[in-house]
Amino acid sequence: MAGIYTLADVKDYFKSKLLGRDEWTISNQNRIEQCYNLISNPFNRVNDADKQWVAYVTQATEDTTVIHAIEEIIEKQGLSRSKKDISDTVNEVGDFFVSLKVQFKPRIPFYILVLDKLIP
Repeated sequence: MAGIYTLADVKDYFKSKLLGRDEWTISNQNRIEQCYNLISNPFNRVNDADKQWVAYVTQATEDTTVIHAIEEIIEKQGLSRSKKDISDTVNEVGDFFVSLKVQFKPRIPFYILVLDKLIP
């Protein structure tokens, strides 16, 4: 059982749950696709029940996992961001999901929102 990982599923999630919220903007479908394409092996990141969701707030180790994954993605692009910038952005995205009362935060859309803030 895998979570939201295909580009089509990710776009559907954004359309139904996130786009148009005053609290957050991601410019357009092309930007979603651009950030999605930076994530290597999306299926492998969500291929079991524990991997599907980001346990933001409830598990401190999960924050470390997300920060490390984002660092790797950014480094593969030849870019660099400070650990603090990444951590702050992960917290911003996590707080956004919490504000929407989203208990289960899907990993790939979560990563896309973080990447959208960190990568020009």
